[in-house]
Amino acid sequence: MKIKAKTCDENFLEEIKRNFDTKYIDLYRNFDKKGIQELFDNELVYDIEHEFEYLELFDPKSFSDLFTNNIKNTYEALKFLTPAQASREEFWFTMINTVYLDYLLDYLKTVSDRKDFDQKIKNSIFYNSSITKAQTIQRISRYWWLGYRTYDEKIFQIHIG
Repeated sequence: MKIKAKTCDENFLEEIKRNFDTKYIDLYRNFDKKGIQELFDNELVYDIEHEFEYLELFDPKSFSDLFTNNIKNTYEALKFLTPAQASREEFWFTMINTVYLDYLLDYLKTVSDRKDFDQKIKNSIFYNSSITKAQTIQRISRYWWLGYRTYDEKIFQIHIG
């Protein structure tokens, strides 16, 4: 199924980050899919020009075929991104809260009993450290960047090892 990639206005992202702990975190703690969808249904969240073939992601429990498949599925679908575009937090923040929302909520359910659950939520959707580190921590940005660094188009495989 082809869908449009999405991003958001920088001010929208900054407002969510600024007020996350007081206004928005409960949407994620409660796995409130409808509430998150409503939050992202506004004029500050918009489609970008690129369509891509959506492939579902699955939360890998370990470094496995699922992890490799998530890298391949994300990078192949979104390889139209330039490194500059893929560095934008607004893009990944919007994509994980819209297109990949089911993946996000499934992941959060697997870590909901952790003491650091609130930090897991934040790391999943925001860039919370240096840009390079954040790109490998945010739940879907990591797959694109690993694909970008390891994908061999000549043989259409991911080389991890």
